[in-house]
Amino acid sequence: MLSPDSPGGPNLAIISIVCGWVFISLAIFAVALQVWGSVRRGSSIGGDILLVLATIISVGLVSHITWAIVRENFGKHDADNPGNKISFIARSLLINQTLWGLVNTLIRVNAIVFKQKTLLLRWPAWTLLVLSILYGVVLILEVFLICRPLALDLGTELDTKCSNQVDSYLSLEICGLLLDVLILIIPLLRV
Repeated sequence: MLSPDSPGGPNLAIISIVCGWVFISLAIFAVALQVWGSVRRGSSIGGDILLVLATIISVGLVSHITWAIVRENFGKHDADNPGNKISFIARSLLINQTLWGLVNTLIRVNAIVFKQKTLLLRWPAWTLLVLSILYGVVLILEVFLICRPLALDLGTELDTKCSNQVDSYLSLEICGLLLDVLILIIPLLRV
């Protein structure tokens, strides 16, 4: 459970939970408005399916983070957790990283498909679509292949070897940021 001895105190954990649920509530409201607008206009909601799927997975992600903070003591420093809790924390991080990568990929793909339909940009959109899907696949594979065998990610005591996780995650997130910037500047190609 949350404790005053947690880094940043219990307030940091509570703030994380509250912010997560406030932002996911706003996302649910925004996606509901998008789908309602599509239905009201009589247009297909096919393009909204990726957003709805990303929102559902995001609710699962926020639920998992909330559970992890309350139940798995994410509010405590790793050194303060008993050894058997470390494996649960490692599993939680594995789930979070996988869901995070999936949600970001779905949102990127949805943004590209939307821009492709509205701006009629064929090759830039297709190129970014393929790069975004490949990025999502690499991100999910990286989560499961960074430690070999996977058991170290799950906190078990085996003779395992891990690559540099910080460098790996940082380089992937920089690539994700570059994809986001490219997706944002697609409309400039029309000028």
